[in-house]
Amino acid sequence: MRRSAVIPCMLLLALAFGCGASAGAERADDRTTPNPGDAERDFARKLLTAQLQAAANGSVDAEQNLGAMFDMGGGVAQDLTKALYWYRRAAEHGAVLAQHNLAEMYHSGAGVARDDIEAVAWFRRAAERGFLPSQFSLGVMYRDGYGIDRDERAACAWFRKAAEQEFARGQTELGACYLLGKGVDRDFEQALSWYRKAADQGDAGGEFGVGLVYEFGLEVSPDNPTAYMWLTLAATHDARHVSARDELVTHMSEAETTQGKRLNV
Repeated sequence: MRRSAVIPCMLLLALAFGCGASAGAERADDRTTPNPGDAERDFARKLLTAQLQAAANGSVDAEQNLGAMFDMGGGVAQDLTKALYWYRRAAEHGAVLAQHNLAEMYHSGAGVARDDIEAVAWFRRAAERGFLPSQFSLGVMYRDGYGIDRDERAACAWFRKAAEQEFARGQTELGACYLLGKGVDRDFEQALSWYRKAADQGDAGGEFGVGLVYEFGLEVSPDNPTAYMWLTLAATHDARHVSARDELVTHMSEAETTQGKRLNV
């Protein structure tokens, strides 16, 4: 799991239009070349001041933006303690992305002592409001027993909530539920269906799952060239899958390998 990024609108505009430099700004000396770094630092100071003022006036968006700025080091020195402070303020005011990121900080122990019980509580608050990354993450917490009793049925239920709203990682994990028969009845056809939905979005885990289904012939005829194609895609998107693709090659004929490579073109 990872924290979801939020880019303050003002910072996004700055990145798009040259760090906010005004086209009409006057130079003190036309013969002097401006230092872009000075302009960036000046803009960052103004952005921070503006966000702090907005937060002081009750802007939840500003609180969330400040959390992200200190979390990622966007325009300010990275400070996870301050990130935690601002995420918590925004989270307590109902900002779901801040709730999710606060949960991730507790789960990873970033800027705070690791506390999976607290992480589960914040993931749940965001998940129950429909935030897809939190629904997926809560599923992981149930699956692995982090901060809560392990419950495979609950895990798959949360993966399904995310999967049915086209969240690729949720689709991959739901596919795994069906493949392994954990939390649901084993169903290779459903496993392939959900893996394929994730794979069609370019998710490496989904591509890997489709490759496995074809390699081992789970409710489909074994098809090494097709398995090779999907495992190669998975390996391209995530190097952890290279070994699975290379292992498959050792069991393939030269003709199958050639066919598989053609499918990847």
